[in-house]
Amino acid sequence: MKISINDLKNERQWRSAKGYKATQFKNLLSIFIRTHLKIFGKTLPEKQADGPKESVIKTGEDLLFFTLFSLKLFILNSAKN
Repeated sequence: MKISINDLKNERQWRSAKGYKATQFKNLLSIFIRTHLKIFGKTLPEKQADGPKESVIKTGEDLLFFTLFSLKLFILNSAKN
């Protein structure tokens, strides 16, 4: 299933996909980008430019979305078992 931030049109979809409202995601995104820079010493595009292959995840917004979505799926799948 392919899903992106552009697919989320209302608050219910935002909460369903990530567990956060759009405004909460934007606040977390600014912290996420600053922390990424602090840890790696480079912005995401700079870090990707050093990599051997082109990345599917192009922005900090995409990376945070992927991370939160993956964690939510992991938790839901773990609860089933």
